[in-house]
Formats: sequence, structure tokens, C-alpha cells
Amino acid sequence: MNITHGFGQTLPSNTGSLCEDNLQPTLSPSKPLPFEVTCKPDPEFEAFIDWWSGTCTTSRDAFESIKGEVANIFKDCWDTQDTPKFSGRSFAHSLRSPKGAWIAWNFLDDGCVDWWLSLPASMIKGCPIHLLRRFLGFLNGMDFNPTRIDLAIDDYTKSLRPDLFKQAIKDNFHHGFKKASGFTDISPLDEHDTGWTIYLGKSGQFRSDKVYRFYNKSVESKGEVDSYRLEGQFTKGYCQGIMNALVGCQSDKEFLLMIANICVNGIDFYEGTKCRDDFNRLDWWEEFRQKVFATDLKVSAGS
Repeated sequence: MNITHGFGQTLPSNTGSLCEDNLQPTLSPSKPLPFEVTCKPDPEFEAFIDWWSGTCTTSRDAFESIKGEVANIFKDCWDTQDTPKFSGRSFAHSLRSPKGAWIAWNFLDDGCVDWWLSLPASMIKGCPIHLLRRFLGFLNGMDFNPTRIDLAIDDYTKSLRPDLFKQAIKDNFHHGFKKASGFTDISPLDEHDTGWTIYLGKSGQFRSDKVYRFYNKSVESKGEVDSYRLEGQFTKGYCQGIMNALVGCQSDKEFLLMIANICVNGIDFYEGTKCRDDFNRLDWWEEFRQKVFATDLKVSAGS
């Protein structure tokens, strides 16, 4: 079994290892050549950053360098149209990239620029890991203030089923949220074909700082991504801690595992009291955690 943590890299699981190319094949027309053999299996799980946005105030030169970094690292360019933009705040100028990224800004009286950057998964997932790590470190060095970070895990095996979530919520065995709602009745016969969604946390105008969605990505993507997706949306105090954890990773592998670990540890399902010294994690959730190499990690909202 293999787990792919986005960006096209595969890590060996506890129950298997990566297959290696045969570097000295027998030159026989009855056997396929190495480049005709697909050694890498389809991933069973994929973890990735699904959204990244935040604000910063810098000099005009630093602001121009940010636009250049985005264009170079993510292989995208900004539209020439410059229009006002409202995203919680009003910005006099904005540009949008073909891949869906936004950058909006206001020029300040002191010669600095107050700007907002938003990067969707359509841009982030195509970026090599080492370049993404470099870019996030670049932002962190500029005192970038992250305001929203979405982390997701796609389960292509669909072993993490909606009925397991529903039963845990019904039994009040979900933890980390004050509110669980938004799911519709799903029969075992149509759970693979319907556009169901299970919500944990309060969404909408008065949303929680942490909102989770578990939904049928196959229906939402019209078959393009055939998975069940667990997605955590973190805002406000959570974001800086997540950014520090990711920027602090010393290798690409550590970075990828941290994405999955934070996503899994923002939520928990166990039988027992709120005290973690007296709990019994539900078997199906513990099994999923092991599949994605999760360890106990506290996801804090900060001060």
C-alpha cells in the first residue's frame, strides 16, 4: 500500500514498499521494456494544501518580488486588468491569474504596500515541493499573516465512509467541535453516487475558526477526482501555528507528512470523556490515522 502526499511523490507504507525499475532487463521482444512498465501504483491516499491566503505590508520592491516569485514558482502570470477587489476588506487594485490566484493591494502613504494573496489548489498542487517550501519560507520571512489555510486528504479507497462519521456524531463521539451538522441521509446503496457532505464546525457568516468537510469528491468534480475527501479549513489563530510547523520542516518528506498530520489531528473520534486520559479512539478512525502515518499532534488556535 502506498500513500501519495500530493505533488507526485509517493512514500512507502507500513505494509509495503515502492517497486523499483529493472535496470538490466532481458532484451526479449516477449517482455516489455522498462519504459513500458508502470511500476508506480495509483495512490490510495493523497494529502495536500488546498488553499492558502493571507495579508502582508511590505515595501514596493518586496511586493514586486512577491509577484515575480508567484509567476516563477507556480508557472503562472497575472492578468493585465487592474480592478478593485473586496475580500473582507476593500483593495483599490487587484490582479487574477489564469489558475485562479488573486493578489490585491493598496498603496500606503509611507511608500509601502498593503497586499493580500490567495492561492488555490489548482496552482499549489502543480508546484514542486522544494519550491513550495522555499516560497512559504520567503513569505514567513516577510512577516506574512496567513488568514486561511485548507488542508485535505483524498481517500481513493473510499474506506473512510460517511456512515462511520454519522454514527460517531450520533453517539457524540466526535471531538474538537461544538457543532456537527449539515449531512443528509445516505443509504449504503447510493453513498458512492450522491453528492453528500458531512460538516463539522460552523460555516457561513459566523463560521468557526476550524471547519471540516467530508464529502464525495467524485460527484463534486464530476468524476475527475474519484475519492472521498476530508478537508479542514483553518482560519485566524490556527493559521500562524500551521505555517510555522510547515516552514519548520527540514525535508520534503517531513513537509508532506506534516500536511497530513495536521489535517488528521484537527479532529478526533473517541469514546469516553473530554479528558484525553480517559478515551478509546474509534477503531475505524485509528486505522485511518495509521494509514496516513499520523502521530498525536496538538492543533492549537493560539492566543
